[in-house]
Amino acid sequence: MKSASNRPVDSFVLFLQTMDESSCERLGDIYDEAVHFTDPVNEASGLDQMETVYRDLFKQLKQITFRIMDQAAGDPTSFIHWEMSYQFRGKSRKLPGITMLGFNHSGKVILQKDYWDASKGVYEEFPLMGVATRTLRKIVRVKHHRAGSL
Repeated sequence: MKSASNRPVDSFVLFLQTMDESSCERLGDIYDEAVHFTDPVNEASGLDQMETVYRDLFKQLKQITFRIMDQAAGDPTSFIHWEMSYQFRGKSRKLPGITMLGFNHSGKVILQKDYWDASKGVYEEFPLMGVATRTLRKIVRVKHHRAGSL
């Protein structure tokens, strides 16, 4: 899968924007056999584990789409700022995030680190965890004081 500009990050962006469940069969077009992946809830090493992560994503979430907000292409590391829209438990959701990608000499992804807020993207979806997460956020949030009220 090559894009017009032939930059590895552009191929990955195209993959994200066109990704669906059948994409699991073509992960080897984008990812190196020895890829290492991490996000706030998963870690995977190798193409087989990466496929498991994607299959689970499509099992848990429906109607997944990515909107690319910005990107910074480097050699060998690139960054993508994205917003993922999806359905979870019948409700529409949006989750912003950043992906850091490392590419091998062939232009395939060898390292992917996804950064997103698990407290809003996952934990708040579960009743007890959601209450605990929101309470903790209130406790640790910076309290703004009016001038002279300290």
